Amino acid sequence: MNAALLLLTACLAAQSEPKPPDPDAVLDVSKVDRAPASRDDALEAMRPELEALTGQPAQAGTDLELPAGDSVLLPVEVPLSRPSSGPLVLRIVGSRGGRFEFGPLLSTVELGTTSEASGAAAPTSKRKRHRRSTKATETIVARGRYLVRSTDMKPGLVRESANADVVELNSGVLVGRTRIELSARILEPSTELSAIEKLEVAARHFSAQRLEAETSLRKTTGSSAPLSPEALKPGRVGAEALQLIARALEHAFRAEVALTRLRFAAATKNDAAVEAAMLALGRLLPTAEVGRAQSQGKPRDELNAAAEHLRVLALDRAEVIVAGLRRRGELSRAELSELLALDGAIAAVRGQSGAAEKSMGRALCLDPKRSSPDPRPPIRTRFEAVKSAARCVSALHLDAPEAYITTVNGQSELHVRVGAGPDPYGVVAGGSIMLYGGGGGIIAERNVRAEGETDRVLLAVFPDDESYRNIEGVLLVQASAKDVSGVILASVGDPVPMRLEVGEHEDYSTGVPWWVWVGGGLLVLAGAGVATAMLVPREDVRGIGPIDVSF
Repeated sequence: MNAALLLLTACLAAQSEPKPPDPDAVLDVSKVDRAPASRDDALEAMRPELEALTGQPAQAGTDLELPAGDSVLLPVEVPLSRPSSGPLVLRIVGSRGGRFEFGPLLSTVELGTTSEASGAAAPTSKRKRHRRSTKATETIVARGRYLVRSTDMKPGLVRESANADVVELNSGVLVGRTRIELSARILEPSTELSAIEKLEVAARHFSAQRLEAETSLRKTTGSSAPLSPEALKPGRVGAEALQLIARALEHAFRAEVALTRLRFAAATKNDAAVEAAMLALGRLLPTAEVGRAQSQGKPRDELNAAAEHLRVLALDRAEVIVAGLRRRGELSRAELSELLALDGAIAAVRGQSGAAEKSMGRALCLDPKRSSPDPRPPIRTRFEAVKSAARCVSALHLDAPEAYITTVNGQSELHVRVGAGPDPYGVVAGGSIMLYGGGGGIIAERNVRAEGETDRVLLAVFPDDESYRNIEGVLLVQASAKDVSGVILASVGDPVPMRLEVGEHEDYSTGVPWWVWVGGGLLVLAGAGVATAMLVPREDVRGIGPIDVSF
């Protein structure tokens, strides 16, 4: 063979054929969570099984059967049109059909020759018949294996095709091309719990390996450009960088195979497998950075989009929409209930049981008849558990307001108090209490924070001014409870203000000297300041409602 036709191990990492898992071996996945050294040893011991889970070698001479989402390594042989003058790159460049995805490059490459008989008939005459001469012709070929995975859950026989190219690394000249015809029977996705557990380990392992290869690549090339199959174009990188690119792309492909198999398991009818797969995906999938999430579309459209992202388990996208809508404060009570249910569903998939219960509980306090936002466990089971606890025996509402006068050291104050509940999950953040004049206009308003635990209280304090009463001596009151973003949860006196009698005077005056009251008041204020500093989060303080009115 021409000496220029070198083994591609100088460019692509030649990998040994993954061994099928030993059926008698027991895989201890718990080892992965131990000390770093033990973890590395455990992963190294698991490597053949993890590779088999994300690309089992096809058995020669057998019909190809592939569970939905699974992947196999298939052999390919590409004839070369001429001897090469340097190292070669061998890769899959395109496919048709849509139900398979081919890996971006061949996992191993070697060069060789094939022999075939060819012949031509010699001239004949009437007197003499010549024998047909035959000779063996050698064709130079590149051989390798490529990863292919099914991307459709629909069972049945599938046929697809793809092109495989061989290109000279130095010149970029195409020296070989062949068409791959693939036929496979797609089976139902696997629902074995042990396989789901191992697939989570495989996704973590190959994702980490891809990051490690990408880091080495950046150090080698000094480039921070995103990794893609386009980086494999000849002439762009050297042999060392090409080897790192090949390694990173294969690890990324295997990680995606593991994630796809988990997604497909989460779409089966086996509840145990669905729950295990969804929780695994919740731990694996990226978490959105929602600190500055914005939502600009119509609330109904945004809610529908969030629900769809949840359905396909695009959790980070759903998180961004939910956080953006929550900040806007432009939802109706029903829409807020729906949004909180979606927020709880995302938390349930993430395995955050406390946050899931809180959001789902708030949704049910606003709408006790609401059903689960998703029929799959663990969302459905968590939602039904919160609903069956029945901590909100009725929908959240406001009680009839009360008004009374208090007197402290001769200073009279008008207190207007409104109860809000039941609210065991703390969805009521505060509210507003408004006093109307006889002409129908607002003459006084207070924005207040909610107090209390299960039954929340809105308490507004006004000066004891006779002008707040109408000619009949009663108050005209309107009150509303709001969540942290300003969404009105319940109201009284809307649209017609409620007539409210002012109760008896309550005198809190004592004979204690004034300086004791002043000193005690300062101590109380100081203590309240410390408590406020401890309880208020170190984040942007949000007011209630789009007008950003603070309490």
